[in-house]
Amino acid sequence: MRLFLLLLMLPIVHIAAAQHLHVKPYARYHQSVSSQNEPVFAVIPLTIRSGGTLDVFVTSLDKNFTLSSGIQYGLAVGYTFGKNLGIEIGANYFNTNKSFGDRDKIDWHYQSVNITPSFTFAFEHKKSMFIGKAGVLIGIARMDLYYPLRVGFGISGDFDTKINWGYTAGIEYDYLLSRHFSVTVEIGLEHYKYTPKKATFISHNDVAQVYKEFEIEYMKEETTEDIASPKQKRLEESVLFNSIYFGIGIKYKLF
Repeated sequence: MRLFLLLLMLPIVHIAAAQHLHVKPYARYHQSVSSQNEPVFAVIPLTIRSGGTLDVFVTSLDKNFTLSSGIQYGLAVGYTFGKNLGIEIGANYFNTNKSFGDRDKIDWHYQSVNITPSFTFAFEHKKSMFIGKAGVLIGIARMDLYYPLRVGFGISGDFDTKINWGYTAGIEYDYLLSRHFSVTVEIGLEHYKYTPKKATFISHNDVAQVYKEFEIEYMKEETTEDIASPKQKRLEESVLFNSIYFGIGIKYKLF
């Protein structure tokens, strides 16, 4: 019986030896490769001292608006079949704070958690390994902004949590340090967009006294609904995320 089990295990051990399971913590710096006009997600009517109203466009009209640049932290788990083909699943966190505008600056805050399943193809030479990878991006993101109109008074906007879809591709270089550890460097690109469906905008002072609150629903088709309504409908807009990244990491092979 023991001899039979031993003979049964031999091919399994042989297959496992030809396969590699690894984990890789990494950090990436993303640099935006495109920009857009700053979106207009809200027009807020405010009462002025003369008794009339002033329609405030919540935008600085910056033509170089982008939230794509920043540092991303993640962890990837990969599995290689034989020497070349494999799969890798990464999970990463991205958080950025940017201000736009010369005179009236608007502060934007965006954060996301992304999952990136990819197919990989590796070429090994001595202690070096070159890996090409391509896959999809599935992310959960949220965004908020603050528009300081004057000292002690401003407008804040809170957008709904949204699922993003996109793609990613890159090239990785690994250098073997020991039987199990490698240092990795990589370069690649990411592309997706964030298109909110709902948002809440509040005008308030610095002691959190609320003056007006508006709920906005973003539609695929343009609407002419009165902006004075506490529940508005506006044409949807997107924030584009097109970037190239440069990353470093440490890879640990379990087998």
